[in-house]
Amino acid sequence: MMIGDLFGLLPTYGAVIAIALLLAFLITHWALPVIKNKQRLQTSTPHSPTIYLFMFGVAGTLAFWIMLSAMQPILNVTLIAGARTALGTTAQCLAGLIGGVLYGKLRFNSRI
Repeated sequence: MMIGDLFGLLPTYGAVIAIALLLAFLITHWALPVIKNKQRLQTSTPHSPTIYLFMFGVAGTLAFWIMLSAMQPILNVTLIAGARTALGTTAQCLAGLIGGVLYGKLRFNSRI
């Protein structure tokens, strides 16, 4: 049953997740130079990779939360059964956080 759910949700929910994360990460890529320039003006310390992990983690979390919040008013139904409770929504947002932190880590490591 779990494999059936996975393959059933992958084309639709997977595409929605991909679009949400793509938009969130593009906005974050746009915002990072602005934040880095302001940070350099305020301090003389070199830039840290921590900002990548933090910013992309926040972006991934917000992407999931906005996506799940937007499904209810647009479609008038909670399509994702796991997100019907606060715990389920938190778990989904945690997945976005983990995905964002991993993306930030991979992105920062590719710049070295």
